[in-house]
Amino acid sequence: MYNQIIPSQQYIKGDEIMLKKYNIPKEAELWVSNLKREGWSANTQLAYTQDICFLFNFTKKSPLNITKQDINDYLYTSETSSTFERRRASISKFFNWLIGEELRSDNPTLSLGIMKSKHKEDPKFLVPDELKKLKQIVDKSGNLRNIALMSVFMNLGLRESEVRRLDIKNISGDYISIKDSKGGYSRTIPLPESTKRDIQAYLNTRIDNNPAMFLSRDKKRLGRGGIVKIVKKQYELIDKGNEGLTAHSLRHSACTGFILAGMDIVYAGEMMGHKSITTTKNYTHILSHELKKRSIDLLK
Repeated sequence: MYNQIIPSQQYIKGDEIMLKKYNIPKEAELWVSNLKREGWSANTQLAYTQDICFLFNFTKKSPLNITKQDINDYLYTSETSSTFERRRASISKFFNWLIGEELRSDNPTLSLGIMKSKHKEDPKFLVPDELKKLKQIVDKSGNLRNIALMSVFMNLGLRESEVRRLDIKNISGDYISIKDSKGGYSRTIPLPESTKRDIQAYLNTRIDNNPAMFLSRDKKRLGRGGIVKIVKKQYELIDKGNEGLTAHSLRHSACTGFILAGMDIVYAGEMMGHKSITTTKNYTHILSHELKKRSIDLLK
């Protein structure tokens, strides 16, 4: 019986964040180690580990005794369809691994229940005028690191994880190479002159040998939590701290800006690192819908 899953004080380093290792059954311990060997990002390792830990905590059973009903009961505690699907994927991957390792002969994840998706809200973003206002206020702060960080988000449309992994060496002339989740390079994109200036102004203040582009106050690579706090603080400066905007909203804002500026949609997709042009095309619908909505709000 597994009465309680208690986080231990051990950690696994991975992709600039610490993946907490739980006191979980030995089969799960082996699976977590396998995830790392397969090269999954630290965030993915953490999400998968937490999902499995919560399953054991919910069922109070060994992974060799958990049934399909146990799993369905656990899945339906999910508050959102996205959480439901992520948990389902994590658990399926774990039990498929158990079968592959001949630790279990049957698969309780076959034909699991489904959760109907609720209406998916359009992503939140800032239109160019709002981005301009944000940029002006950030620039007035005089914090060169934050100015460079926000410039990268707003002008390049990078994912938070991509910004976190940036190294100084990624910049070569007028271009910047973006690392993927496994440490390789997913794409190389033009570096706007204004962003190049902002980054250089920040780097001119650095007297350390850390290869990371952005550092925390203790001179370590800026982590996810630090980035989240910095971005939230900047939103608060333009009275948008409570509107659900995130670092990823700046990515949506950048893509919106590319399309409004008339950038070819294929090229915009390449800039964003979209795997499918369909993802980029969705922004044209989202943009049209949001601009109409804001126009109506102004008339009220």
